[in-house]
Amino acid sequence: RAEQRDDLARLEPSETPVTIVGGGNSAGQAAGFLARQAAAVNLVIRHDDLYRDMSRYLADRVLRTPRVQL
Repeated sequence: RAEQRDDLARLEPSETPVTIVGGGNSAGQAAGFLARQAAAVNLVIRHDDLYRDMSRYLADRVLRTPRVQL
């Protein structure tokens, strides 16, 4: 696992958009991490309320991240 984290930390910035399916905390954390590297992060959820399944502080952070699109 430590090796995987090191590989992820060394990712080069990409022109490729990334899509994450899910609206829970894990998806929010992934969106924040990947937004540092990907050209855009598309976060796809099944409903229209990000706050329903994600903690408020994390949903606020995701919504303030320019490269993340809901």
